[in-house]
Amino acid sequence: MQSKKTYKIIIILLAITVFVLSFFSLFIGYDGVNISTDNNIIKLRIIRVILAVIAGSSLAISGASLQGIFNNHLADPHLLGISAAAALGACVNIAFLNYNFMFNIVFALIGSLIILIIIFYIIHKYNTKIVTQLLIIGFIVNSFCSSIISVLKIALTPQKSQNILFWLTGQINIVSNLHLIISIIVFIIGVCILLKYKSELEIISFGEEEAYLLGINSPYVIKITIFANCLLISNVVIFAGVIGFIGLVIPNLIRLFGYFDLRLLLPLSALSGGLCLMFFDSISRLSFYFFSTEIPTGSLCSLLLSPIFIWLFLRMNNVSNY
Repeated sequence: MQSKKTYKIIIILLAITVFVLSFFSLFIGYDGVNISTDNNIIKLRIIRVILAVIAGSSLAISGASLQGIFNNHLADPHLLGISAAAALGACVNIAFLNYNFMFNIVFALIGSLIILIIIFYIIHKYNTKIVTQLLIIGFIVNSFCSSIISVLKIALTPQKSQNILFWLTGQINIVSNLHLIISIIVFIIGVCILLKYKSELEIISFGEEEAYLLGINSPYVIKITIFANCLLISNVVIFAGVIGFIGLVIPNLIRLFGYFDLRLLLPLSALSGGLCLMFFDSISRLSFYFFSTEIPTGSLCSLLLSPIFIWLFLRMNNVSNY
C-alpha cells in the first residue's frame, strides 16, 4: 500500500486541480476561450460544470466499487447494462409522463436495480464471474434495452423521439436550481454509502468466504452498495444520458500507479472521474466554436477513451500481476 502521506498529497492535489480547472472551464464555450463572458452565461456554466463533476465522479466510483464486488476489473455500469437499464426507465417516463424530474429518477433507479439484481442472480446461481460471461450478460442487457428504446423512438411523436435521441448521446443538460440541489443530495448519499463501506468492499473483493471469516455481513454490504451504485447511475442518466468508459477506464488507470486497495481507489476514482468528465464537457462546449454545433460529451468519451480501454484490456491479458 502506498504511504498515507503520499496518498493525502495526491488527494489534495486532485481536489485543487478539480477546483482550478472548474474555474477556467467557466470561460470556455461557443465563443472559444473568453474571460469576459456574460454573467448569465457563467451562471449556466456553473450548473453544467457541477453536473459534469457529479457525473464523472459517480461513474468512476461506481465502476471501481462494482469491480471490487465482482472481483473483476472489467465490471462497469455501461458494459454490464446498468446505464442502459436506467436509460430505459427514464425513456419510459419521458414517453408517457412528459418528463417529470422526480419520476425520472424513480424510473431510472427501478430500471437499474432490476437489471443489477438479474445479473447478480445469474452470477451467484451459476457461480460465474469470468470476463466473457459478464460481457455476454452486459451485451444481452444493452441489446434488450436498446431495442425497446428504439421501439419507443419509432412509436412516439417526432418531438419526443428527437428529445430521447439527443439525450441518449450523453450530453450534460442544464437543470433548474431545485433539480441541481436534488442531484447533489443524491450524489452525496451514494458516495457516502460507498465510502462508508470501502473497507468491507476491499475485503469482499478477495472473496465472500474471507469476508465471512472476518465477521463481515457480505450480503448486507453488497446489497447496500448495489443500491448506492444504482442511485448514482440513475442520477447521472437523468441529466446526462448514457456516458460510457469513465467507470471502466478511470479506476484501471489509477491501478497502474499501484493503488489497488479500494479504500484508496474509491476516493481517487471519484476525484479523477469528475476531473476527466469536466475536461470532456469543456471540449464539448469548445467544439461549437469550430463546428457550429456541440459534439456530445458521451460521444467524446467513447471516441477518446475506447482506445485506452483496448490498451488496458490487452495489458490485463498479458501482464500477470495486473
